[in-house]
Amino acid sequence: MWKYDLTLLQQKLLDHNIIDLGGEVDQDMATYVRVAIAYLVSADAPEICVKISSNGGDIPPGLNIYDELRLYPGRITGVVSLTADSMAAIILQACDHRQCMKHSTVTIHNMWRKLPIDKIRNQSVLEKELADMEKWQLRINMIYVERTKRTLRAIMRQSDKDKPMTAEEALKFHLIDEII
Repeated sequence: MWKYDLTLLQQKLLDHNIIDLGGEVDQDMATYVRVAIAYLVSADAPEICVKISSNGGDIPPGLNIYDELRLYPGRITGVVSLTADSMAAIILQACDHRQCMKHSTVTIHNMWRKLPIDKIRNQSVLEKELADMEKWQLRINMIYVERTKRTLRAIMRQSDKDKPMTAEEALKFHLIDEII
């Protein structure tokens, strides 16, 4: 049976009800979150803090992390430290209370900007990729619509900018609840 070993630092943070999400959003991060949530649920699901400092990453693991956090029975405060870009901004939306440090940023964008050039050259691959991307983008946009109470059109306009928002701009757009 496969076993995930937490690092000493991760275990110490979990003992203080902190999940630290730094770096690339990938399958390793998703596995860590799943294990951390199981550990915290076994400790009666205390109120937790999720620290986020990430430029984003892969969509499926990011949405898995979003779902793990969204379904956690205890209260979650998400804190952006430095940046929450792309999938990290989605993960932040799973938190009950979303905070951002004063000099940190949050970025939402359209995923089609990240399409690799080799996929653009092959028409049949391009069509399939675009169809898949449209489905993923709609899922992501609907999370933002639900959490920000903005229209889909407003979310799409902001995503088209592909520009980091200051903490003040993220608060005004309702991506966060508080600047700390």
